[in-house]
Amino acid sequence: MKPMAPNLNALIKTHKEDKPIRPVISNIQASSYKLTKYLGKKLHQLIKLPYIYATRNSKEAEQDLSNIRINNQHKITTLDLKIPI
Repeated sequence: MKPMAPNLNALIKTHKEDKPIRPVISNIQASSYKLTKYLGKKLHQLIKLPYIYATRNSKEAEQDLSNIRINNQHKITTLDLKIPI
């Protein structure tokens, strides 16, 4: 497997006041990512579950989202989390 420590990158939010930094961590080389991928393949061989909440690409996501019907009972929420350092 040859796992490595995850990479930490920083993106500056230029559209925000004070230009805060968004940490972005790539876990592709991490052991937990590789283990999860391996176990996912093994479980999928044993248990055939439908992927009803997964999308393959942005076109499919667009089609799925355009089919959602929103009425007055629904609430839409977005979150912008700030982690104090």
